[in-house]
Amino acid sequence: MKVIISKEDDFEKSVAEFRKVHQETRNHNEGELWKELTSFMISLNNAFHDRLVKYKGTKSYDDFFLKISSSLIYARVLDSVKTMQLIGFEIHSGAYRSAIRNLRFLLESMIHAYYMDKKHPNMDVLDKMSMDEVDKLTRYDLIVVKCGFSETVYQFFRDLSQYAHNTKEERDILANQLIDKGTIPMIFRFEESLFKKCVNLTIDVMDVFVYVVLEIFPEITGYCKDLILSRTFVKDALGKSALKLTHGRV
Repeated sequence: MKVIISKEDDFEKSVAEFRKVHQETRNHNEGELWKELTSFMISLNNAFHDRLVKYKGTKSYDDFFLKISSSLIYARVLDSVKTMQLIGFEIHSGAYRSAIRNLRFLLESMIHAYYMDKKHPNMDVLDKMSMDEVDKLTRYDLIVVKCGFSETVYQFFRDLSQYAHNTKEERDILANQLIDKGTIPMIFRFEESLFKKCVNLTIDVMDVFVYVVLEIFPEITGYCKDLILSRTFVKDALGKSALKLTHGRV
């Protein structure tokens, strides 16, 4: 059925709806999660620099510099700051499915990087990015067989992929609402259940994120632990992860 679009500026209407969702999200304590995680990721990147400074003037400096220069994990840590900011914006705008798709991208990119860094530790990072080796693997082979994660992590990836798309029931409901109320207010609105789901999915993705970083870079474990302990919000969030990859480690 055809949806009649108002002649009003749809972009301005969207911004108005974003503000409503943002305010509703801020009324929930978990709404601060993505801001706190973005800050943590920035500080985590600084931890690599701090370790280099500590090694300065020793052979360890050259070794660690070479290691981070060739690491796809380190490149993903840099990229993740922007990704987490985008996820937070999407959730605070009511674009939950878009946020979940970006969470899936973050999870998959970190597992991909973990595999490449383990198998090809000395390969140039640009070569790692361009190789199609991972594309030839099934997700089960990549996650469980090659990377050694449990089937629980694989099942989490599958669940994340399913949540990234609307169910048929949700699409039918949305189609009827669009006809009755117009496009913008119904697409961008606060939804308690999806918001809570995004909180839980984000926490589990971050558990994998921290785990693979420390597996490749055990040198910064102390820095990372101090960062987490100094951020109660992040510490409590990781403690709630259903995957428990970093439980007892940080």
